[in-house]
Amino acid sequence: MSDSDDIAPTSLYVVEQGSRLHRVGARLLVRDRERRVLRDVPMFRLDRVLLFGNVEVTTEAFVQIVRKGIDLVYLTRTGSFKCRANPLRLEDAELRVLQYRLSLDVERRLAAARRMVAAKIGNCRVLLRRTTPAAPPIRGALMPKLKQLASEAERAPSLEFLRGIEGTAAREYFAGLGAKLKQDLGFLGRARRPPRDPVNALLSFGYTLLYGQVLSAVHTAGLDPYQGVLHVIQKGRPSLPLDLMEELRPLVDGLVLGLVNRVALTARDFRMDPQLGCRMSERALARFVDTFHARMRGTVLSEATGRTVSYSEFIRLQARAFADFTRRNTEYIPLCWR
Repeated sequence: MSDSDDIAPTSLYVVEQGSRLHRVGARLLVRDRERRVLRDVPMFRLDRVLLFGNVEVTTEAFVQIVRKGIDLVYLTRTGSFKCRANPLRLEDAELRVLQYRLSLDVERRLAAARRMVAAKIGNCRVLLRRTTPAAPPIRGALMPKLKQLASEAERAPSLEFLRGIEGTAAREYFAGLGAKLKQDLGFLGRARRPPRDPVNALLSFGYTLLYGQVLSAVHTAGLDPYQGVLHVIQKGRPSLPLDLMEELRPLVDGLVLGLVNRVALTARDFRMDPQLGCRMSERALARFVDTFHARMRGTVLSEATGRTVSYSEFIRLQARAFADFTRRNTEYIPLCWR
């Protein structure tokens, strides 16, 4: 929950219900109901501010946040996206025209989508290999199956076929992920709307945080977030951030696995709601946000630049890489864990 000690831009997460965000000079202060200062962050350090649930923002703070080019994102208390206020940017019209042309180029779309799905499956496989071994029968069947599916994704003859491979791999993978859990929290596979158990609640929340970072990077790169290559275009659903998230989803899965297996969170940190499904307590939400924020500050090698960068910076670089792929006859290179 604390802001980063690094000089690089970071994100401010505010989860305390009833708190308020103020501007004092060139700083943002988060105060609780008793006006005690919970956090004090210089604005030059921020690229995003995320507000969860019942959190207020003063008008002065709101205006300065947007003027300084900082994304302001509103979410529900449990992390579902509500809206965002981002600064007006000079969008790259030529880039967007090329992006729309790309949408009609079936072969180039398919080539990029194959790489995205194959990388996701490969990264899922690496995550399972790196963590505590599962029962031998599950491990023996699952790892070769995922390797086969990643290979099939690289040769998929169509987007529809590729989506089918991705769906099969996801079912197999989440069964393996469940076998890695050291707490019995009722996880029987991925269930999204609503999440039916604590593990699914954590996964959904983590993907929402990741989605917000990718969406911001897509906007910054001047791309149209609604025009992707893998996900079907739907009204009101930006497809490109979902595409670029695929290779990074195992990052969230690893966080969830670590929190559960370290018993940092238990069943007592969740409750069931008849309409909303499994919900996190404020403690669980804050703990997850801290862990996610720390992971985004972790480093990874960017093959596009040859540099080791934070995951937050990597996401921005990947959006730019997709923009370059759109402009030129190049390949999109996803993240592939080793």
